Amino acid sequence: MRDRLRQFAAAIQLGDLPIRARWSFADQILVSGVNFLTTVLLVRALGLQEFGTYSMVMIGVQFLAGLQMAGILAPMMSLFDQRGSVPAPAYLATILIHQAALIAALATAVLIAVAFAGTAVPKSINVTLACGLVVATQVQDLARRFFYVTERPALAFLSDIIAYGCRLAALALLAFHEGLTISLTWIVVIAACIAALLPFVPDAARARATSQDIKTVTKRHKGIAGWLVANNFVGWFGDAGFVLFMIGGLVGPAELGAVWAVFSIVLVVNLLLQSIENFVPSAATQTLVKGGGAALRNYIDRMSVLGVVLILSTVAVLMLLADPLMNLVFGRTFPDQLWILAILGVNQALVHVTMVAIAGLRALTGVRQLFLAQAIASAASLALVWPMTAAWGVIGALLTLLLVRLVLTVQLVALLRKGTQRV
Repeated sequence: MRDRLRQFAAAIQLGDLPIRARWSFADQILVSGVNFLTTVLLVRALGLQEFGTYSMVMIGVQFLAGLQMAGILAPMMSLFDQRGSVPAPAYLATILIHQAALIAALATAVLIAVAFAGTAVPKSINVTLACGLVVATQVQDLARRFFYVTERPALAFLSDIIAYGCRLAALALLAFHEGLTISLTWIVVIAACIAALLPFVPDAARARATSQDIKTVTKRHKGIAGWLVANNFVGWFGDAGFVLFMIGGLVGPAELGAVWAVFSIVLVVNLLLQSIENFVPSAATQTLVKGGGAALRNYIDRMSVLGVVLILSTVAVLMLLADPLMNLVFGRTFPDQLWILAILGVNQALVHVTMVAIAGLRALTGVRQLFLAQAIASAASLALVWPMTAAWGVIGALLTLLLVRLVLTVQLVALLRKGTQRV
C-alpha cells in the first residue's frame, strides 16, 4: 500500500499534468473555494430557513445547467476539434443559437411550472431573477468552456476570477452591512456573470455562420446530445441534487439548509479528487491499449482504493473536529451533523469509485450500459426516497442517497469487470 501511495502521489504532481489540466485544477480551487465561502456567508446572513429556500432554487439551477452541459457543452468539448472545414467563429455562432433555443425552452418550462405551483412558491423567490440567474450562469459557463476548447485556459480562469471574485466581494460587503437577501444575492451573481463575459466579447463579435455551417454542426451534435441529455435527466433522480431537493420539499427548507451547510464541508474532498479526474480517463484508455483488459482492471482497482482511502481519511478527521469546525465556520452546530458527515462522506467515496469505473467503461466504449445502470439506480431512488424520508426524516433521505449510490457502484463495477474479461 505504501508503494501504491507513492505512485499515486507521483502521478498527481502538477508538473506532470498538461497545461490545460493545471489551469483546470487552479480554476476548480477558485470555484470550490468561493462556493464554500458563499455558503458560509449566506448561512450566517440569511439563517437556515432562508438559506434552505435559496438552496432549493440553486438545486433547480444546477439541474438546468446539467441539461446545458449534456445538450450543448459536452458535445462542443468532444467535437470542436473534429469540426472539419467549419471555422471557429461559425462553430461558436451555432453554439450560441443552440444556447438561445435552450434558454427559451427552459424559461418557458420554468414559467409554466411556477404557474402550476401558484402560492406554493415562497414569497422570497423572485421568479424573474431566478430566470435571469439561469441565463447569466449558463452563458458565462459557455464562454469559459469555449476558451478551453480553443486552448485559451488563461482566459477561462480570468473569466472565473471576475465572476467569482466580484461575487464574493459584493456578498461579503452586503453581509457585513446586514443587507443581504436572496434577491440581492441573485442580482450580485447575475451582475458578476455579465462582467465575466468581457473577455468573451471579441469572440462573440466575430461569430458568424452560414446556414450550411449551422446544419453541419447541429447534425453532428444531435448524434450524441440526445443520448447525453437522456442520460443526464435519468441520472439526476439518483443523484444528491434530487435527494436534497426532496429534503427541502418533504422535511423543510431549514433542514435542507443545515444539510447543505454540512455538505459544503464534506465537499472539501472534491479538491483532492480534481487531480485524479484530470488524468484518470486518458490514463485508463492508455492502460487498456498497452496492457489489455487485465491491466485496465488493475489500474481501476488501484485508483479506486487510493481515492477511497483519501476521502474516508479526510471525512474521519472532519468528524473528529465536527463541533469546533462548525462553530468556527458557521457560528453554530447542526442536528445530526455527525451522521450527515458520515453518510455523505461514504457517498463521496462511492462517487469516486463510480467516476473511476465510468472512465474505464468509456475506455471500453460501454457508455450505453451506463445509461441502463443509472436508470435502475434512479428508479430505486424514486421508489425509496419518499417512504424513507417520511419514516426517518433527513437521515432517511440521506440513507436513500447512499443506498442508491451503492446500487449504481455495484452495477458499474460488475459491468467493468465483465467488459475487461472480454478484451
